[in-house]
Amino acid sequence: LDAVPSRRGFMPARRDENPASPRDAPRRVPGAPESLNPARLAVVEALMDIAGRRGFHVAVVLPPRLDPDDARLAAETAYIEALAAMPYPDSRTVLDHRDPPFLERAAFYDRGHLNRAGAAQFSEALGRELAALLD
Repeated sequence: LDAVPSRRGFMPARRDENPASPRDAPRRVPGAPESLNPARLAVVEALMDIAGRRGFHVAVVLPPRLDPDDARLAAETAYIEALAAMPYPDSRTVLDHRDPPFLERAAFYDRGHLNRAGAAQFSEALGRELAALLD
């Protein structure tokens, strides 16, 4: 029994758009840090390709984080560079919220997660930003 979902998180409109299994993705992205998961990156690239061909827009959110270490910064840089190299660049908007000025340290549960109050504050701000993209 295949334990990997065949549609990898999204449903293609046509059978020929079904992306390959994550097992078919490269084991490592050349020059990328070990923490950049090539299978997850392949899912994002497949979504960008489908979005471009179907004519819909994708909002990619870079989430808030606190005091990133060098490995985190390297992974973020590699991810942003990989996004920039993906097909159909006009079919996406990158919403960079890695260091949102409206979130204080008290809004974080730990370095990579918001607490309940921080999540509510961030969700409200992100909702306004997404709504503006739809106008």
